[in-house]
Amino acid sequence: MVIFGLPGESALAMLLAAFVNIYAALGVIGKIRLTVQQLTILGAMIGCCHTLLIETTVIKSLNMPRYIQLIIRISAAFIIGIIMNLVWR
Repeated sequence: MVIFGLPGESALAMLLAAFVNIYAALGVIGKIRLTVQQLTILGAMIGCCHTLLIETTVIKSLNMPRYIQLIIRISAAFIIGIIMNLVWR
């Protein structure tokens, strides 16, 4: 998580947001001491790839394979996190 400028504990928030829901991630975020910069980066990353399992099933109706959806959303979250960390410095 260092590449995003985030502490290691924020990985748990990302995993919960991706596989459970945003509210589970908020519970973890509430217990971690984050700066405004870190909270903004984490929020933007979670916004890109939250609830992956449920939303990929819903978007499946667009006839796009699930693995492509997952690659796009996870890559977008990583790219946004890296860019925001570099720009915010």
